[in-house]
Amino acid sequence: MNRSKSPLVALPVSDEKVPFLHECYTHTARDGSDPTMVWGSQVDMTNLQLFVKQRNSSGNVFFTPTTILARAVGIALQKHPAANSRLLGSRIYQFSEQNVLLPLQTRSGPQLVLLKKVDQQSYEDLAAELLKKVTEEITQSNRPSFRELLTRRLPHSVRGIGVRLLIWLSNHCRMPVTRFTHHLVEAPVIINYFGFRCAPALISYKPSRFDSRSILLNVTLGPVSRQALVVDENVVIRSMSGLFVRADHRTMDAQQLAAFVRTLVQILENPQQFDHEDMKSDTSAEL
Repeated sequence: MNRSKSPLVALPVSDEKVPFLHECYTHTARDGSDPTMVWGSQVDMTNLQLFVKQRNSSGNVFFTPTTILARAVGIALQKHPAANSRLLGSRIYQFSEQNVLLPLQTRSGPQLVLLKKVDQQSYEDLAAELLKKVTEEITQSNRPSFRELLTRRLPHSVRGIGVRLLIWLSNHCRMPVTRFTHHLVEAPVIINYFGFRCAPALISYKPSRFDSRSILLNVTLGPVSRQALVVDENVVIRSMSGLFVRADHRTMDAQQLAAFVRTLVQILENPQQFDHEDMKSDTSAEL
């Protein structure tokens, strides 16, 4: 009797090649209820594309829709405090700052970047900080971290215990802010911009989550696609992107989520009205 060859390789992927976030999903996933809500909407990106092109042609810092999305989320977090919160045990705690996490694909692999006080920075400031953060993450990733040096010497089962313990502590305790914990401590939201080359239109999207009460929001902006819309009873062609926001019903209700999404859409469709430098100029003129 001939046995067919297995489609799987003999050995699993080595532990040091598995990203930490993948381990969070692996070691904390449990069957049970799902407290998350996902609100999908659309954004007219016509003004945003023009705004980015104009700023890049005259500015000293190159930035993309990612920086506008980051600032939009920061402003929305400040305007809607329920979104800028997290769970510790069964209690809700609000953040004092508007911070976001941004996963980026780099030559050295995926990097998770923390941007702080994004609502108080201009688009150019955010672009410069993002470039600096990415450079730092790449430089640090070229050297084995303390976690990598430690876990490479641990068996897979022990690694699982360590990941579950870390997530449990982040869900129930006020953990100190360190390089090892700041991604689970300082921001309630992960933002994604999927406008990378060759990405298909994002019509439906279900963001995943692991069993962490610290990161409750996920904001995802899809790639641009040309669509026909009715504007003032006329059919026009516009550049549209899908916008999807995942929230936790333990901290927000549907009405609060809708208001949060509405604020994001307003800023993304009119980014020039929410430029930090322009807003400061307007305030000075009024004074």
